[in-house]
Amino acid sequence: KALRDATAALVSDGASATERLVVCDLLGWGLQEKPEARPQSSEEVLAHPFFADGAAKEAEGAEETKGEPETTEAQVNSLAEGLHRTTKFHIAAELGGPLSLFDDPKTTAADLASRHHCLGKTPLHLATEGAHHEVVAAILAAAATRNLPSVYIDLKDLLGDAPIHSLLKAIKAVATSEVGATR
Repeated sequence: KALRDATAALVSDGASATERLVVCDLLGWGLQEKPEARPQSSEEVLAHPFFADGAAKEAEGAEETKGEPETTEAQVNSLAEGLHRTTKFHIAAELGGPLSLFDDPKTTAADLASRHHCLGKTPLHLATEGAHHEVVAAILAAAATRNLPSVYIDLKDLLGDAPIHSLLKAIKAVATSEVGATR
C-alpha cells in the first residue's frame, strides 16, 4: 500500500517516469520483507541514484517527448546499474523504449515476464500504463517469438492488476484529467 500511495502521489505531482522509477526503486528496496535484502547501511542508501548525481541524472533526458531524442540503450543500462528493484526491460517499458531491447535475440521469455519491480509489475504493465503502444507491440511480438505462454502475459502485479487493468486505469485517468481540464 505504501508503494502504491507513493506512486500515485508522484504521478499527481507530475513526477517524470525516470523520477518515479528511481523513487519507487528506493522505497521498494527499503521496504522489502527480508531484512537482509534491505540496505544495510546509510552509505548503501546514499549510493542509490536517488541521492547520487549518477545514473538518474544521465537518464533524466531519456524520456520521450515531442521534438526530443528517444531513449537510448546506454541511458537505460546506466539507470539500471544503480537500481535494485527493477530491470532494464522495466525501465525501457516505462520510458517508451528503446525497442531494440525487446527485439534483441538475447532477451529471454523470463526478461519479458519479470516481476522484479517494486509493485510486482511486468514490463507489459508499465508499457500499457504509459500508453507506449510501440513498446507493447514489441513486447507482445517478442513474447510470441519466444513462445511465452499467455499466462505470463496476464500476470497480476502486487495490486492484483493484469496489464489490461493497468491499461484501463491509464485510460480512465486520462479521461478524468481531460474532463477536469475542460471544466
